[in-house]
Amino acid sequence: MYQHHWSQIEAPFGEVAAVEFQAGEHAEPPLDLVEIPFVDIHSNDPLCGCAVDLFQAVATRYSQHCDALRKTAIESILEEFGQGRQLPHACGAHVPFIVFQRYGEPRIRHGHILGAGTVHCMLTMMKRICALSSLVMSLGAGWAADAPKAEISNGEIHAKIYLPDANRGYYRGTRFDWSGVLYSLQFKGHEYYGPWFQKTDPAVHDFIYEGPDIVAGPCSAITGPVDEFAPLGWDEAKPGGSFIKIGIGALRKPDDAKYDHYTLYAVTDAGKWSIQKHPDSIDFIQELSSAGYDYVYRKTVRLAPGKPEMVLEHSLRNRGTRAIRTNVYNHNFLVLDNQPPGPGLTISAPFQIESSHPPDKKLAEIKGGKIVYLSTLQDRNTAATPIQGFSESPKDHVIRIENSRLGAGMKIEGDRPLLRASLWSIRTVMAVEPFVDIVVAPGTEFTWQSVYEYYTLPRH
Repeated sequence: MYQHHWSQIEAPFGEVAAVEFQAGEHAEPPLDLVEIPFVDIHSNDPLCGCAVDLFQAVATRYSQHCDALRKTAIESILEEFGQGRQLPHACGAHVPFIVFQRYGEPRIRHGHILGAGTVHCMLTMMKRICALSSLVMSLGAGWAADAPKAEISNGEIHAKIYLPDANRGYYRGTRFDWSGVLYSLQFKGHEYYGPWFQKTDPAVHDFIYEGPDIVAGPCSAITGPVDEFAPLGWDEAKPGGSFIKIGIGALRKPDDAKYDHYTLYAVTDAGKWSIQKHPDSIDFIQELSSAGYDYVYRKTVRLAPGKPEMVLEHSLRNRGTRAIRTNVYNHNFLVLDNQPPGPGLTISAPFQIESSHPPDKKLAEIKGGKIVYLSTLQDRNTAATPIQGFSESPKDHVIRIENSRLGAGMKIEGDRPLLRASLWSIRTVMAVEPFVDIVVAPGTEFTWQSVYEYYTLPRH
């Protein structure tokens, strides 16, 4: 790799590491300025792959300092350069790295060499940096091996769950609730949840197809039945101000652009998390007072005694003076036995399903109260549709998913009326997404729950 111009740094690596890995501290760094600016990556450099992986991991680890990134056109490699994202690993690609400034917090900077007074960490430092690359990757990668986790069982169901952690958590994106991330649920030899993607990449906005693999971005790389809340306070927040995502915390609004749930926003306050583990359940509690809101959010993942049932219990208590108005849906990433959606897979509801945008008729069709798959999803097939026709009664908040080819099914039943619902599926995953409206007046509490029943059925 090369720079247009540079000077070597001979400072001990420990001094540089202290700056790199202590985000948020304002103490004077040992150097006036340390910048890792644009680097041209070429395939004939033996260290280029490690260098890019390393600094992408550092950038992901310190995403809360990515506010300097803005949308811009950079050659033809990436048309839209969004906040918290990196360029692809491409020969000749410019890769933005970390900038550290005197008396300032580290941040990601998209810019060229600053000129006089700049000290560059260059190839002579790379061998020392690469020695810590596995450590940095474990801090930055969402699915790190040391991510905190727990297991629960009731004798019928065995479930594995990732736990929220701002530093080591499996998921630290800013789209989905950090609590109750199931990465496995087994019942009678069937696996219901797990990764629907093969790789993750901070350069990816949502997900992409890359050869035989599906590559997910940092906000979409998650598994199982996970909740996403609509943001609080986005419209009134000014650029640089904060807004709220329940289950994540206070996030920084970088500019006046429209809210985008695939963007990795800077987390300014993750609140206080408390976790209580039991043999057959886990309680997650987040307390947050920020951006004009003050709430206690509680989520419990509980396995019913002696039954093949999982209950997701939620409560949101408003301790502030502003009403909380939002909505939530569960994405329900279902990867049943890691088989693609196809013939034999049926979704049922207790009402006549209607749709303003029916699914591709070659892939699936609506038949009364059912959505029936006609073809196996492959390549880049997508079977998706809004699910409409339900009433305002909670009795319509019931969804059955059955796969007669695999001999397994499940039922999802909620205790609140549906706000809306939708189906989305690709070759590795199928998701039925029920939405619930939430309004919590000051001093009150709102509760809702979903019961998941798992069962087997005859194979056809």
